[in-house]
Amino acid sequence: MKVLVKQNVLAQVLAHANRIVEKRLATPVLGCVLIETIDDKNVRVTSTNLDMTVIDIMPCTVDLQGAYCIPASLLYDITKKLNANSEILLVKSEEMNTISVTSNKANFSLHYIESGEFPPIAKQEHLLSFELKASLLKDALNVAKVSMSQDSARIQLNGINMHYENLKGVDSLRIVATDLFRIACVSIPVSDDAKGMAPVIISRRAVGELLHLLDDVDETDVVIVTIQNGQIMFETSLKNGVQSSYSTRLISGAFPDYKMALNVNNDKVLVADTEELVDALDRVSTVISDMSNSVKLSLSGNSLTLSGVSREFGSATETLEINFKSEEPLDICFNSRYLLELLKQINSKEVLISFNTSSSPTVIKPVVEEKDDKEKSELADTTFVIMPVELIHS
Repeated sequence: MKVLVKQNVLAQVLAHANRIVEKRLATPVLGCVLIETIDDKNVRVTSTNLDMTVIDIMPCTVDLQGAYCIPASLLYDITKKLNANSEILLVKSEEMNTISVTSNKANFSLHYIESGEFPPIAKQEHLLSFELKASLLKDALNVAKVSMSQDSARIQLNGINMHYENLKGVDSLRIVATDLFRIACVSIPVSDDAKGMAPVIISRRAVGELLHLLDDVDETDVVIVTIQNGQIMFETSLKNGVQSSYSTRLISGAFPDYKMALNVNNDKVLVADTEELVDALDRVSTVISDMSNSVKLSLSGNSLTLSGVSREFGSATETLEINFKSEEPLDICFNSRYLLELLKQINSKEVLISFNTSSSPTVIKPVVEEKDDKEKSELADTTFVIMPVELIHS
């Protein structure tokens, strides 16, 4: 086997593989990538940890056909340190049981494992397939991931829920995450090919790997999403001409019924400048150090006062002019970090926050104007829900 490939292309592909493969395993081949030629212009690079699999097809020059497995981390570390503008020659020597990696004056001889020892990648039955705009999927995942749980005891919450829904006559893909303290729900337009899609749960780690992959996709490109038996696959074109396929095992079990929390009857409505509110909350939160991270919101008329107190540092207050539609004043407390993380996901100039009582769920939405650009309007159906904490200071 003899292959000539550009350094930036190989580094891009191996970066995907290096995040997937396990570093410390009793089975060394699972720490390897399978490199195999397809034709005289393309090589397939496969990596798997048995739960997730990445298959990248990279453009290159193939002089001799062949296949072998090589440690992913080692080859990636070497590739990163080679000149970014260089070409890398990979030559398999069966007599020496090595792979020669040559670029400019640098040469490495690496031991390989026979391709037959690599675990077979079983082909799954395709149940349903549809397209999404890559940039919208990336933005939606980044918004929703804020509310993913880190509680290993509740595996169904350790990721995001995706399902089809027709919202006001528009075919939509809903992406939802919750840690039981917060809910993040984002809807993006999808073709009617997604009709009949059953809800799926994608693990926290898989969401992170998918976002890394989408970082290498041009904003105008699309992602083909395929639902399989117990798996989901994402296929797309990457920069540098690489064709990539990422599949992951789905989490089994039922996601919590979140819709009741989105449809609460909150009649006390606050509208504020998003940036001003985020900045003020960030400043007041500086002094908060107790376990609850509690920040108090006091609303009366068109005034919002944020206050925080800690025994260690002292206290802080800041007052903002806002639009508050309620005849009655309201005092309510939130975990400041949880609230701040949600507000930072609002990309509109103004934010709408609706309340009922100091102990009931609070709903947060962007205020979308007709003059907003198309992409912002496509992500406009974003809703957050956050639970208050007990009022513990005046």
